[in-house]
Amino acid sequence: MPTDSLDCLDLLESTPAMLRDLMSELSEDDARWKPAPDRFSVAEVLAHLSHCEGHCYRVRLDRFLAEELPRYLAGAGPLGRDYRLNP
Repeated sequence: MPTDSLDCLDLLESTPAMLRDLMSELSEDDARWKPAPDRFSVAEVLAHLSHCEGHCYRVRLDRFLAEELPRYLAGAGPLGRDYRLNP
């Protein structure tokens, strides 16, 4: 276990900047390229991460901080969401 239990929060906070840095060299065509028809492109992966952050993890974190005895909501997540981009 890490000595500082908030290391994970620091990592979460720095993730958007890391992703922006990684994406800065990609063209739009590169971001939309798919290794196979049934696989996600980089842009689709980022759409998935953005959705999970704003609609799944954030909701759970807010409940955890607001409730005295928060409970995990099984199935409250992005299941069934279609991140495929239409050309």
